[in-house]
Amino acid sequence: MSRFEEIKKVYNSIINNGIVNTSRKISSNTRINARAGQITVILHETPVFRLDLTARRVSLNSGGWHTVTTRKVINECLQACGLDSKFNISCRGGYFLINGVKSPAYNDFNI
Repeated sequence: MSRFEEIKKVYNSIINNGIVNTSRKISSNTRINARAGQITVILHETPVFRLDLTARRVSLNSGGWHTVTTRKVINECLQACGLDSKFNISCRGGYFLINGVKSPAYNDFNI
């Protein structure tokens, strides 16, 4: 199963069944943790994506690694959780653009 499919599966499980507790490797350098309505995707020890369904908040974190891989994982997370229409993430010359705005390493957004 692909990383995107694993994230979507966990997200759907939380939406449909409430609390899901899981922590597992979903690709070579990526883990997913789900606890009490919150999904966290960790790439190389950096929590690049956190969705708190209770607080209706999403956190995006490059950890300072503004790479194509980091952007791809964040975009897969957003798409799997149905948030890709709210955020346009691109990577330009060592930084992210989030909805056209130059981004620091870490951002919190209400959804």
